[in-house]
Amino acid sequence: MVRNVYAFLVGIDQYPSPLSPLRGCINDIEAFEQYLHGWVRDNSGYVLQPPHRLVNQQATRQAIIEGFRTYLSQAQSSDVALFYYSGHGSQAPSPPEFWAIEPDRFNETLVCWDSRLEGQWDLADKELAALIAEVAQADPHIIVILDCCHSGTGTRKTLQSVATRQVPADTRQRPFDTFLLTSADLSTLAAARSAHPAATQGQFSRGRHVLLAACREHEEAREFFGGGTHRGAFSYFLLETLKQTSGPLTYRDLFRRTQARVQSQVAAQSPQLEATHAADLDQPFLGGAIARSHVYYTVSYSADHGWIINSGSVHGIPIPSADEWPQIAIFPFHIASDLLKDAGGAIAQAEIVAVFPQLSQLRITHGSEHLTDTQAVFKAVLTAVPLPATTVSLDGDADAVQLIRQALQTASPNGQPSPYLREPATTELTQIRVLAQDNTYSILRPADAAPLVSPLQGYTLDQAAKTVHQLEQLARWMTVADLAPPTISQIPADALRIQIYRGNQAEPLTQPQIRLAYEWDASRKQWQQPTFRIKLSNQSDLTLFCALYDLTETFQITSLLIGGTVRLNPREEVWVAQGQPIYGNVSKVLWQQGVTEFCDILKAIACTADFDATLLEQDELGHPLKRSLTQSQTRGGTLNRLMQRVMTRHLSLTPATEDTIYDDWMTSQITFTIVRPQPTAPIDAAQAIDLGQGVTLKPHPSLRGTACLTTATATRNLHQPGLPPLLLADPQVSQPLQFATSRNVKSDLNVLELKNVINAETVTPAQPLTLVAPIALQPHEYVLPIAFDGEFFLPLGRGQAHGNQTEIYLERLPNPIGEGTRSLGGSIRIFFQKVVAQKLGLEFPYPILAAVGKGIEETLCYEADRSSVAQKISAAQTILLLLHGIAGDTQSMVLGVRQAQGEEGQSLLSLYDLVLTFDYENLNTSISDLAKQLKDRLATVGLTPNHGKTLHVIAHSLGGLVARCFIEQQDGHQVVQHLIMLGTPNAGSPWPTLQDWATAALTIGLNSLSSVALPVKALGSLMAVIELVDVTLDQMKPGSDFLKSLADSTDPGIPYTVIAGNASLIPLPNMATRNQVIRLLDRVGRTVVEFPFMSQSNDLAATVYSIRSLPPQRSPIPRSMEVACHHFSYLTDAAALETLSQALVETNLLSHRAYSGNTPQPNQNHPDRNLNRHIKFWLVGLLVISGFSAALGIWLFHKQSNNPNSSIPTIALR
Repeated sequence: MVRNVYAFLVGIDQYPSPLSPLRGCINDIEAFEQYLHGWVRDNSGYVLQPPHRLVNQQATRQAIIEGFRTYLSQAQSSDVALFYYSGHGSQAPSPPEFWAIEPDRFNETLVCWDSRLEGQWDLADKELAALIAEVAQADPHIIVILDCCHSGTGTRKTLQSVATRQVPADTRQRPFDTFLLTSADLSTLAAARSAHPAATQGQFSRGRHVLLAACREHEEAREFFGGGTHRGAFSYFLLETLKQTSGPLTYRDLFRRTQARVQSQVAAQSPQLEATHAADLDQPFLGGAIARSHVYYTVSYSADHGWIINSGSVHGIPIPSADEWPQIAIFPFHIASDLLKDAGGAIAQAEIVAVFPQLSQLRITHGSEHLTDTQAVFKAVLTAVPLPATTVSLDGDADAVQLIRQALQTASPNGQPSPYLREPATTELTQIRVLAQDNTYSILRPADAAPLVSPLQGYTLDQAAKTVHQLEQLARWMTVADLAPPTISQIPADALRIQIYRGNQAEPLTQPQIRLAYEWDASRKQWQQPTFRIKLSNQSDLTLFCALYDLTETFQITSLLIGGTVRLNPREEVWVAQGQPIYGNVSKVLWQQGVTEFCDILKAIACTADFDATLLEQDELGHPLKRSLTQSQTRGGTLNRLMQRVMTRHLSLTPATEDTIYDDWMTSQITFTIVRPQPTAPIDAAQAIDLGQGVTLKPHPSLRGTACLTTATATRNLHQPGLPPLLLADPQVSQPLQFATSRNVKSDLNVLELKNVINAETVTPAQPLTLVAPIALQPHEYVLPIAFDGEFFLPLGRGQAHGNQTEIYLERLPNPIGEGTRSLGGSIRIFFQKVVAQKLGLEFPYPILAAVGKGIEETLCYEADRSSVAQKISAAQTILLLLHGIAGDTQSMVLGVRQAQGEEGQSLLSLYDLVLTFDYENLNTSISDLAKQLKDRLATVGLTPNHGKTLHVIAHSLGGLVARCFIEQQDGHQVVQHLIMLGTPNAGSPWPTLQDWATAALTIGLNSLSSVALPVKALGSLMAVIELVDVTLDQMKPGSDFLKSLADSTDPGIPYTVIAGNASLIPLPNMATRNQVIRLLDRVGRTVVEFPFMSQSNDLAATVYSIRSLPPQRSPIPRSMEVACHHFSYLTDAAALETLSQALVETNLLSHRAYSGNTPQPNQNHPDRNLNRHIKFWLVGLLVISGFSAALGIWLFHKQSNNPNSSIPTIALR
C-alpha cells in the first residue's frame, strides 16, 4: 500500500514593523523541501504530495489554520503529516479561563506574519494542539518541527550580534472567545476551574504526534551561517544529520545526533524532543518515508553540466571550499559493489566542483581517457572531503589584535599560516571569537560572554601565540564533534548503538536528554559521584571496527576502548571498561568556581576496515598534541587519512594509490550531562552558613531546613515554570544575578534552593532571611528575589549594597512545592534577578532645573548651569517644563515626549522653543517645600510672574501635586499658562508606604493580572521604591490636610488637562479566579482592605476617580482624558502617547489664542452614581462658557488678522 507524505512548510523572514526580521527561515523550509524531494521519491512505498508552502506575508494566522484544515487533514491512516515552522516564537498572556492549566499564565506562541496587527493574534500552543488534534482524527503519523524560540530572553548588548528567533511577548489581553478550542477542550477547562484543578492538568487536546523543537523554553533559537547560507542552527544541523546518514533513523537517534552537533557548535541552545506516546520515539523519522541510500553514486554525462553524479546537496554532498574539492573514484558500472572499496579497480578520479540540490558537477583529474563515451554510466564512491578552516573573528584593542594576526601567519611548525584557522570575510561567518580587552585575550563563541578557556593576561607575542595554539585545539575539537561520513554507504544508519546504564541498572537510559547527578550519602555525609556503564553494539549484518570517544567541555578527546578500536561481528556488543562502573565527574577546580554541570559527547565511529583510533586524541585545551604524525605512519584507509588531516593537516587531497582502501564508515553520538550540586548546609539559628562562592546565609531564629546554590536548569521541572516573561523581555533591564563571578568559566549559579523547610511563615520583613553575596552593585542596580509558589510568582524581598558586598533580605517565603517521589518535604526555589534603572546623568544636588538640548548623534544632553539656562529662557518664547513622579526622574519623560508625534508627524518637542526639567528629592521633603523649591528655581532663571512667555507644564504622578501647589498656593498661576497632569492622585492614594504600593504593583505586573502589561523599564523604578523601607505617603493619603488645602485653594484661572490611566485588573471570569488574586495579594502582605482597586478603575497607583478629582467650580473647566495604560507607561504606551499628543497640540494652540474653553470634556470628580446631581451645573456652565468663547474668538480673530508676526516659532530639537 502506498503511503502519502503531506508536508506543510511555513517560513517567515520578513514581519511587519516593529518585529525584527530574520534571514534563514525561508532557507530552512526550502532546504527541507529539497531534502524531501530527494529522499522520499526514492522510496517506492511512499509518495510525496506537493508540499504546501507559506512564506512571509502568505503565512497569516488564518492561512496557517487553513493549511492544517484543508491540506494536512487530507492525511489518512498510515499517511504522514509534517508541519514545519521556521520563524519567530513568543508568548502571550493567558486569559483567566486558562489559569488553572497554565501555571505562569502565559501561552507559548508562534508569531504568524500578521499576528501583531490590529485584530490579529499569535497562534497559541493550545490552538496548535487543537489543530494537530483535528488532523490526528484520521490517525496519520504526525511530526511537528519548530525552529523558533519558546520564550523571550535577549542577547546582551555587549555580545556580538546573533539573530534569535524570538520577539517580545504580545502584552495585549486576548479575549477567550478568539481561541481555537474543541468542545473537549472547553470541558477540560471547566473541570480545571473546579475545586481540584490539578486533576485535569495536562488533559488538553493533544493529537498523537512527535515534536522536535529548537530549544528549551528559556533559551533562544539562534540563526547560523552554514552551507553558504543563513539558516536556523537547529534546522541546519537537523538536516545535515539526516543527509549524512545512509537510511532512516529513529526519532531518538536523530535527536541525539542533532543535539550533539548543535551543542558542540552553538552556545546555550538545547534542542528538545517530545512525543505524546513514548513508543513513537523509537519509530523511524517520518514513519519510515526516508529511503535507504545506494551503496554508490552514479556517474553520467549531462549536456548542461558535463560529467555529473546523481546526488547533490540534499544527499549530503559537501560543498567545495576555497581551495579544496570533494574527490571521487570512478569505477566501471559492472563492478560488484563490494569491490568499490579497492582503489586498484578505479578507472578515473574526479573533483566535485559544483553542488546543486539533486546533482553535482565533476572535473575529471585522472583517467579521462576511460570516459570518452558520453552515453556510458559509471559507479563512484566519495574518497575525500574538504576540511575548511575554522573562522575566527578578532575584536578589541587594535595593537593586541595585530599580535594575534602575526601569530596566525606563523602558527605552523614551518612558519607558515595556521591550516586550521582563518579570519572570516564577514562577522556572520564567525565560528570562534577572540576578544582583546583589558590587557586580556579571551576566546568566546560568537554570542556568549563566558570565555571557553581561562583568558590569557598580557598583550605580548608569546601570549598571542598561546592564544592561537588554543584556537587550533578548539578548531580540531569542533571538527571531530561535527565529523560525519558520506551518505553513500553499505552500513545502515542505525548499525551502531550507544547505550548508557545508570549504576547497575539492567535497562539503559532512554530519555532524550540524559542527566547523571551526584547523590547525597547520608551515612557518609558527602556527595557520591554518579556511576554509569556504556555499551556499544553492532546492530547490522556487517563486521565493523568500532571506536568510541569522549569529547569533554574542556575540549579533550579521549579514546574509551582499549587499543583504540574493537572488532564487532554482526549483532555483537562490547562494554566500555569491561562493564565496570565509570564515575561521572565535575572537577573540583571547576566546581569551586561555580560550575555545577559538565556535558560530554560520546562519539562512536564504525568502519568496515580497521583504523587508528588514537589519531583523534588530544588533551584538554592548553596542552600540546600527544603526537605529531607523519605521512609514513598513516595506514592506507581513507578514514585514517581523514582522521590524520583533522588533527595535523599534513596530508593533502592527493589521488589515492592502488594500495589505498576506500573505507565505508559511519558515526553515531550522544550527549550526557554530569550534575554536581553546590554544598548543602542546614539553616542555623546561631551561625551563618557558607554556601560557596563567598555567599553566606545569615542565621535565622525560627526557620529550619537546608540551603544550597544551584542553577535554573537544575531546578526546572514540569511543575514549575521559569521566570515570568516580564523579567526576560529586556536583558538591559533584567538579567540573572550571578553569584559565581569568575572570568575563567561560565557559571549559572543564580538560584537558592531551600529543602525540608519548616516554619517558612516566620520569615517576615521584621525577621528576614538574609543572604550575603560578594557582588558589588553599580548605582541604580537592584536585586529582585522571586519564587513561584505553585500559583503565582512572588517578589520575596530586596537587596542593599554595602561596598563590594550585597545583602539580600528575603522578607517572605512561599510554601514549599513538592517534587513527587524525590522529596516529601518539597523545596523552595528562589531566583535572583539584577534589575537596572536608567537615571538622569547629572551630578548636581537636588533640586535640579535643567535645559534639555541635543548632543552628539541626536542624544539628549542637560544643562543645569543657572546662567546658561537663563540665557536659553531669554531667547525662547514657548517653553515646556517636565516634573517627574515618585522616585522617578525626567529623563524618561523627555524621551517619551520626543517620541510622541503631532498632527503632521513631528515630535511634540518641536512645538516648543525650549524644554526644561525639574528633578527633586521627594521622599523626605514635603510637597509644599518642593513647590517652593520649584518657584525659587524658576525665578532665578527669569520665570517670574508675568514673564511674558508661554510656559506649559507636564507633571507625572506626585509631580502634578507639586505643580498644583506651586500654581494654586504660591502664585504659580502667574507663571504657568497650562498644566497637564499624568496619573496625579488628586484625591490621594490609599497606600500606607511606598514599599507597599511598589510591591503590590510589581506582584500584579509579574503575574500579568492587569489589563495593560507593565512596561519592562518600570521594573527599575519599582525596585528603587521597594528598597525605600517605611517611607510613608502621609500627604498623599485621602483626606490629608495637604489634599484638603489644595481642594480649598482659590481657582487659579488657568487650564488644567488631566490624563488618567486605566490599567484595572483583567476581568475575572468567576469567583474562584477572583479568590486567587486575593490570595496572591495576601501572600505578599498586601491585604485587599489596603488594595481598593479590585472593583475600581485605576492605574495601579491611584484610582481614575482620584486622578480626575479636581474642584468642579474651576474656570476654565479642567479637561479630562482617559487612556488604557499603567502608572509607569504614560510616556511609553502608544495609546497614552497619542492622548498626550492630542492634549499638547490643543494646549499649544489654545495658549496662543488665549483660552477659549471650546467644548471641554467636564472633569468627573465623583463616581458615576453621583453624576446626575451635577448635570444642571454643567449645562449652565457650558452655555456661559460657549457664549464667552464665541465673543472671545471673534476678538482674537480680528487681533490676529492685524498681527502677521504672531506665528508659533519652532525649534530643531526632535
